[in-house]
Amino acid sequence: METPCICRVRADHRHRERGVTMVFVALAMVAIISMAALSIDVITLYLAKQEAQRSADSAALAAAKVLSLSGITGDPNNSSDNWSLICGPDDGTNGLATRMAKAVANQNAIAGGPVTATPTVTYGGANSSDCTALSGTGFGLNPIVTVQLTRGSLPTFFSRIWGNTGNTVSATATAEVFNPSNSGISGNQPTGTLVPVQPRCVKPWVVPNQDPRHDTSGSVGNCTGGLGGNCAKIVNLADGSIVTKGISLNGTGNGGIIGESFWLVPDCRFSHQITCILRLPPRRPMLRSAPTSRPLPT
Repeated sequence: METPCICRVRADHRHRERGVTMVFVALAMVAIISMAALSIDVITLYLAKQEAQRSADSAALAAAKVLSLSGITGDPNNSSDNWSLICGPDDGTNGLATRMAKAVANQNAIAGGPVTATPTVTYGGANSSDCTALSGTGFGLNPIVTVQLTRGSLPTFFSRIWGNTGNTVSATATAEVFNPSNSGISGNQPTGTLVPVQPRCVKPWVVPNQDPRHDTSGSVGNCTGGLGGNCAKIVNLADGSIVTKGISLNGTGNGGIIGESFWLVPDCRFSHQITCILRLPPRRPMLRSAPTSRPLPT
């Protein structure tokens, strides 16, 4: 008699295979939970990295704005005499741009907390926290500021199982006060003629092209504007350059017009805090009466 093609499995064989599926499921659960835990911690670090980068970007832009508003980019002499006040070492008096960058970086939370170390602010694309050390370069006409910050001891959820108590993220951002005057500058190194940023107009106000602090002789003080006055021009209309070059000290006009302060007062042709020269009254057209017609006598 031939052996049947289909054999029945004995019951004792199935009894020995019981519980194998449970072991496979347990091993798979360990792998799945580990992958889920790893993905949660990775996403946490990724979001913290993005927040750190945004904080560094904001800090660098804040410092660059201070550099732009300081007026150093308009100094044709590229003099570093007053740079320390703007971008020197932060000692509470000097280094306004550095102090602004640190304040902006510290007020932006990263993973729910502040930066763990003092942000590093350097200038000129070099590892120098004092921009006065860049004297002789093109820094004053094309300033570059770099901010680097670190956030350590980031909270993690599942990596603690393997003994990892904290992670660190860092970010670096560089901002440039771009000089559009086609100066001979490569990075911050001069390669040709250095041309400062030259104003074409004053925004948002439209003011007369007269400098109320400097007269035509070059002396500092109140001048008389208007037709026949002796106020110097603010901008040379021939080439667009600043007539009285240099940076003003405390807004007084000493040293130059950049940073000079003066008042804009309605109905004043020229105004500087104390004096006010009124505009000439407008000329009124002469009114003539039209001839009246009278009836001819009859």
